[in-house]
Amino acid sequence: MSIGFLAALQFLMFYAHGLDFEKHWVFGEPEDMSDTARTVVIGIALLIFGIIFSFGQVLVLKQYLEKPRLWILTGPSGYVLVLLIIAPFIGIWGGIPGPVEPLAITLGGTFFMIAFQWIFLKKQGIAPARPILCFALGLVAGVLPLVVLFGFIWNPPWGADIALMGLSMGGCAGFLSARHFQKVLEERNI
Repeated sequence: MSIGFLAALQFLMFYAHGLDFEKHWVFGEPEDMSDTARTVVIGIALLIFGIIFSFGQVLVLKQYLEKPRLWILTGPSGYVLVLLIIAPFIGIWGGIPGPVEPLAITLGGTFFMIAFQWIFLKKQGIAPARPILCFALGLVAGVLPLVVLFGFIWNPPWGADIALMGLSMGGCAGFLSARHFQKVLEERNI
């Protein structure tokens, strides 16, 4: 998850600053970017994130899934769907202020990704309730302490907070859901 976040952010920074790599760790957007261009660039970054994140999951789950390539599409589909849902609001109001837009994209995209993974597992005859629920709880458990830490106690350098959040969310989600995923997938293969 951390690698996916960093790849998506570096894509955004590449778009904003080109080959001036020193600026890639200074957050900001070009002032001359229209809302439409910004939405398209964020959409491409979310595709990159979703593919990398889902590909990481496939590396572990591929021996149990009949169509692991389709699993890779669940991540980018969820994040692009939430962007398509909020894009009209961005067009009407301009950039959504403060942390609302990134939180809406992250939480909404994760929700849709989990929903698509649920549907994917159900179509393969797998009871996904417990592993998907544990995965979602792991994402929440991994992010809440860091939101409190970064919001009230420590202001890490930009980029470090994203990497730590990605590692924490991915680690907690994987830790809490791994045993449950393994159980239902092995039962299916017996």
